[in-house]
Parts: sequence; C-alpha cells; structure tokens
Amino acid sequence: MTKKDSRTIEKTLEINAPPEAVWKALTDAKELVRWFPLKAEAEPRVGGRIWMSWEGVFEGEHRIKIFEPERHLRTTWSPMTKDDRRSTELSVDYHLEGRSGGTVLRLVHSGFGRGAAWDDEYDGIDTGWTFELRSLRLYLEHHLGRDRHAIFLVGPKTGLSDPEVWDRVLRDGFEAPELEGLSEGDPYSFPVGAGQTFSGRVLDYQPQKQFAGTVDQLENGIFRIEVFAAQPHLWLGSWRGEPEAVDRFREPWRQMLDRLFLEKVPQPAAQSSN
Repeated sequence: MTKKDSRTIEKTLEINAPPEAVWKALTDAKELVRWFPLKAEAEPRVGGRIWMSWEGVFEGEHRIKIFEPERHLRTTWSPMTKDDRRSTELSVDYHLEGRSGGTVLRLVHSGFGRGAAWDDEYDGIDTGWTFELRSLRLYLEHHLGRDRHAIFLVGPKTGLSDPEVWDRVLRDGFEAPELEGLSEGDPYSFPVGAGQTFSGRVLDYQPQKQFAGTVDQLENGIFRIEVFAAQPHLWLGSWRGEPEAVDRFREPWRQMLDRLFLEKVPQPAAQSSN
C-alpha cells in the first residue's frame, strides 16, 4: 500500500508527568491495565511483544519494532476483530519529548487503507485514541501507581445506524439531557439509571460517536459511551474506592442494552425445517 492509498491518525497530548512515567505506562503490562486494556502481557524490548485484551471483544498481539526508552516506541497493530483476514500491517508510533517537567506525547497510527472496507475501523480507532490518551493522562496525573477497576459492556449488533443507536442509549436508556455545546473541560451532569447521576468534567464529546467524562462520584473515575460500527459500548473505571462502586452498574446497564436493542429490534424469523 502506497502512502497515497493510506491514511494516518495523529494525536498530540501534553501530560504533567515525566517521560519515564509515560514510557512505563506504555510498555509495562501492570501499568498498561491501569489505563488502557483490561488484560495485558508485555516483553518490553526490540522484537518483543505486547498483548492486550478487552474481555475478548478486542484483543491482539503487537510486535515491538522500535524500543528507544523515553523517546520512541513503535509496535505493529493487529486487526480490531479476530475474524479480520486483511494482511496489511498497521503501526503505532509513540514519540515522547520531555518539556518543563512534563511530557509531550505524539501518537501516530498509520497504514489504514481508504474506502468503505476501512472506514469503520479508521473512525473507531480515531475516536478511541482520543478517549484512551485522556485516560492515560488522568491516570498519570491523578492516580499514578493505583490499580484500576473497570467494566466494559458492548451491546448487540442490530443493523441500526450509528445515530439510531446513539439516540436509543442516551434518550431511551439514560434519559440524558441535551449535550450539544459541551467541550473538553466543561462541567457535566449525566443520569446513569437507578436514580444515580454522574457529574464531573468532559474529557471528549463527539456527537453521535462518543461522550467521555471524569466521575466525581468515583473519586475522579472515568465514564464513556461510544458507538462503534453501530454497536453501543459502555465503559466505567475507578482507581479509588471499592470495586463494588463500579460493579453495581454492570448488570443494570447490561439489562438496559438488552431492553433497548434485543427487545425492540425485530429478530430474523426462524427457518422452517420442513
């Protein structure tokens, strides 16, 4: 694939943490699960690997191509879905620069093809990195060294459009207020079911794609709603307090997703065996 035929995602973030802390968060398995995947394994060296998993929904092994501590890390990127047979290899480069006691992190995710076959993956990863890098910053600046407890729920595939999925989750599921006009850093208040409300600061808002914010009720935890490839994704994480404070949302949110999508969307009729 030539450069003309490919697309690249590039994001830059300033983090109030030294390069050694950022580097460790990118390459150490114990640190990775404190901000990024739910499970990880790592062999941090050139020719080594980093394996990450989100409860089997997304998982993959990434080979380390460049390993220059506190400066430059390059890994390959496996397909987002296990049944993807494309042979094109994606790469993720992390460039670190120390500045005024902190770190400027520049991420470059390259190798995406053009066209409809790549659009969902490109858009989903672009949105995903916006959230994940803010999760990294929140961890390093406020929760360094603390284990994270998180839940991750994915709704069923329904054939609905992304806007329809988004509207069902926010309007029918959470009965959320109007979000238009919110920007990163703005205060928010969001009903999350069972008479509970989250409030905090907006980390990212992309209409009909993603809402993410900190959660005061979980001592600066993190909350996310995303629609990727017409499926709803819900994320909740906390570095402080008891795991039960996060776990209590798992079953109600699972029931909500089933009610919104399994019960409302007509299922294909069973084929007769006659």
